[in-house]
Amino acid sequence: MRIFNKKEFLELPSGTLYTPMEDLSCGGDYLAVKGDTLINGLDFYTLCLTEWECGSSEALPILAQLMTHQGVIAPLNSFECREGRYENGDRYLVYEKYDLEKLKEHIERALTLVPGEERGGEIR
Repeated sequence: MRIFNKKEFLELPSGTLYTPMEDLSCGGDYLAVKGDTLINGLDFYTLCLTEWECGSSEALPILAQLMTHQGVIAPLNSFECREGRYENGDRYLVYEKYDLEKLKEHIERALTLVPGEERGGEIR
């Protein structure tokens, strides 16, 4: 893994896997995919891989309750949004090829542990 400042990060290609860092402690808050850098060169699109698709922010608490108490399944978020932070001190932990290969191994292992039919794609 490698740490990039905001200026360096904005130059990375769309599709880069990263974790935003609130401070320089070990790791970050969530896993995301960098989208295109906006033409103003100050912001970029991002896809958070640790959120579920809920349709709207108003639906989020309702869906969370249904998921918690009724076993409703929601698909992984598939919508990009603007990052919207303009802090010069922002840092991003970027996954290098070795890290991505290790992550792939973990995902492949996790896939073998999922019982039953394939899930996701729609709220059930």
